[in-house]
Amino acid sequence: QAAARIYPADWRGHNNAGCILLSQNKVNDASAAFEKADAAKSSASTKNNLGVVAGLKGDWAKSEAFYKEAGSLSEAVYNLGALYIKKGDYPNAVASYGSANTFNAALAKLLNGDKEGALRTIDGGADASTAMGYYLKAVISARMGNQAAITENLSKAFSKDPSLKNAAKEDKEYVKFKVD
Repeated sequence: QAAARIYPADWRGHNNAGCILLSQNKVNDASAAFEKADAAKSSASTKNNLGVVAGLKGDWAKSEAFYKEAGSLSEAVYNLGALYIKKGDYPNAVASYGSANTFNAALAKLLNGDKEGALRTIDGGADASTAMGYYLKAVISARMGNQAAITENLSKAFSKDPSLKNAAKEDKEYVKFKVD
């Protein structure tokens, strides 16, 4: 905030202040800071950050427009994919993630009906051996009807995060399967 006050024409101070305010869940204050940053110098970063704020305020159309204005900025592309998942627009989410091997890219493929692609994607990325990665692989396995893989992946997920055991007990993905 001091940098923004001393150098009001430099977008970086406003943008950085907005990021800190956003991390403190001060969405309206962050929005004002990002608007000042964008007014000082419109950039892919400021458009992405304005998209984040619009999304948090529930204005998905505005959020999507800002992400698109941010262009190929990796954070904006990722955020756009996440927005498409929230909107239930799975084909566009898959397209947005492209060849990324991330949890959300795998989720988008699964929700779009590509179980094998989802499994390849999660296995090809850094999330493959995380608790949530194993949990997603268990969900994929359930949709593929593979009881052994469900058990194996849930066991690994539970060993990394025991709280997931309670989630699995309530998860409709496993209704057809006995999951202990």
